[in-house]
Amino acid sequence: MCSVLWCSFSWEAFATLVTGLSAVIGAGWIGHRQMGITRRQVALEELKLRADLYDQRMEIYSATREWFNAFLQEGKIPQDERRQKFIDAVYTSEFLFRPEVSQSLRTWYDLGVKHAMQTATKKHDDALHTSKQLTDASNTLHELFGPDMRVGDPIS
Repeated sequence: MCSVLWCSFSWEAFATLVTGLSAVIGAGWIGHRQMGITRRQVALEELKLRADLYDQRMEIYSATREWFNAFLQEGKIPQDERRQKFIDAVYTSEFLFRPEVSQSLRTWYDLGVKHAMQTATKKHDDALHTSKQLTDASNTLHELFGPDMRVGDPIS
């Protein structure tokens, strides 16, 4: 026994069936395209996040480099906006970098304070030793910051 009587199948029924089937196929195709668009939007958002993170990290790197450059040129810790930018960078680095980066920045800031105290109390030999430590540290900036500044690497 057949549930569909093919002999009584009309062109109107055929058109309705084809239209319905076309609508389902069209909806599936549109859904598939929408999934592709959504994936590309997610990828673009991730790239934007990477770019924003890179910009924030670059600000910290630049503030650190300027602080060291001022110290190396003037022989003392800067007491202007470079100092404040570096202090801000020290605190912000905890949220944007690996722990060893923020710890190094804190150590360098402490050495800067120590150098200022040694200079103020005329402990020149100690100040010279601290100055040497800071100079050596300034030569490691690229190595310390480098792994976190690569844009193509996964966000960590």
